[in-house]
Order: sequence, then C-alpha cells, then structure tokens
Amino acid sequence: MNRPPNNLSTGRLLIATTLTSLLSSSVAAHGEEAGESSWRALLGGFDMMILANSLHSLGSMLLLSGILILYYHVKRHLDESPETEISFSSGLSLMGKRLTIVGLVFNLTGGLMRLYQPGHPLLLEFFANRWTSVMLIKHMMIIVMVYLCYLTFREDSEDELRIRALRTSVVLVITIGLLGVVASVVGPGA
Repeated sequence: MNRPPNNLSTGRLLIATTLTSLLSSSVAAHGEEAGESSWRALLGGFDMMILANSLHSLGSMLLLSGILILYYHVKRHLDESPETEISFSSGLSLMGKRLTIVGLVFNLTGGLMRLYQPGHPLLLEFFANRWTSVMLIKHMMIIVMVYLCYLTFREDSEDELRIRALRTSVVLVITIGLLGVVASVVGPGA
C-alpha cells in the first residue's frame, strides 16, 4: 500500500532538532558554578526540584505502563487475528499510545528541569565522572527506546517488528531503571 510522505513527522523532527540545538548551548555550561543563570534561578528552587523529580518519575511510570499495554494489545492481536491490520486509534491501544506519549513528555520535561538544579555535574564531563557516564549510557538507551516506540506506532510497520520493538522497549525500560538506581548510589559527585 503506497502512502504519501508524512510531512507532519518531518516537521516535528525539525522542531525537536531546533529546540535541542537552542537548549544545548545553555545546558552545556549548566554545571559551572561561576554566575547563576536565570534558568538555574528559576528551576533550581526547592519547589521546582520537587516538581522536576515528580514529573520525571511519573513520566517513567506512565511510559512503562503505555509500553506494557501496547505490548499486550499487539501480542493479543497477533494471537487472535493475525490476518487483520493492527489499529492504534481506539480502546486499549489508544490508551497505551497516549500513556507512552504523555510519559515521554513528562519524563523529558522533568529531566530537562533537573539539568538546572544546583550541584548537577557538567554534561561535558562524560568519562571524568562515573555518574555522568552512567547517565550518558542511560539516556542513549532512552533514545533507542523512543525510536522503537516510533516504529511501533507507524502504520506501515510489520507486526513482528512491532512485537520485537515493544519487547526490546520493555527490556530497555527495566535496564534504564536499574541504571537509575546505580546513578542514585554513585551520586552526581562521584
């Protein structure tokens, strides 16, 4: 089945890339102590730290819930009626898709807010700091997981690809959680 190219997805990718490049210049120096930026003043307060951590944690839970619901939906569909096309536009699958997207947004928002909290190490210290190394690996896995979720939602994806992508996403979420525990034990100052 031939479909026209989806320009909306290309537009979203361009917006995300532009925003990332704009934020990266200010995030790259967020660990420096000399002079307090307006972002750090806004996002470094105790109330904002609670909000950032809550959004990040709630986003993780919603993301995992959405992925598990989608996995259940796709697996059940393949077991019951593999000859029909999977739809993500109603019922349980729509809820799973929405939970996944909202979870990603909450997690990303909370994570970006955490970058400006006092005492957060400089992101450019990749391997000079164990905590930063663990966080770098963890976030590379998150990027892979987001791509796998994207493959799941694409209408032209094969069912077997969807199942493999969702299984891998579940494994990645568990691994990312374990790396989060390791990062908590190691701490940003290590």
